[in-house]
Amino acid sequence: MKLISLNSTDHYFNQSMELYTKEFPAEICEPVEVFYKSFDLKSKNYERYHFVVAYEDNTVLGFIAFHLEVTYSIGYIVYLVVNEKARGKNIARTLMNEAEQTMKTLCEENGTTLKTIMLECEKDAQGKSHLAGFYDKFGFEQYEINYYQPGLRSDAPVPMNLFVKSIESHNNQQFAIEYIYRTKYGTCNEIDEHIINDLLSNMR
Repeated sequence: MKLISLNSTDHYFNQSMELYTKEFPAEICEPVEVFYKSFDLKSKNYERYHFVVAYEDNTVLGFIAFHLEVTYSIGYIVYLVVNEKARGKNIARTLMNEAEQTMKTLCEENGTTLKTIMLECEKDAQGKSHLAGFYDKFGFEQYEINYYQPGLRSDAPVPMNLFVKSIESHNNQQFAIEYIYRTKYGTCNEIDEHIINDLLSNMR
């Protein structure tokens, strides 16, 4: 298995999108155009957006997409997807470790230290996320907050669970959450600012 960090769309990206649309429920599955915008963001500032693919024999085994805001030492894992035919081979673990190490290295190169990593996850009717145990192995804890993902296709917001890993003490965790939320859903998804403000006001 090898890892490659994509800087633009290619055949690995196209394979990744096939996995992505297959694995994620429609209500939280972003239009592929959002990924294009994220690559545009990376072209302007390579530190901010990352798309890492695990592959073997020219076939995608899985991928992880994440944002990093070096100024505030905040990382945000957007997607982690593994091909069902390749599960049980520690691919998800490898991708998670790669993402965290990349964030730490870039922060250190900029004279700071990674403080927080976040990710959101679907939850069931009882408010539980089936991947909670997996994320716990990496030091993530569910953050008690009324968290919603904005509607990605002009539809209703979706209730989610937010998981946070504190690498070092962050003076204002709420600020970190709101900042990365605006970066992801405002800059990349171009969600209306008023919608984002309303959702954030209910998360406090």
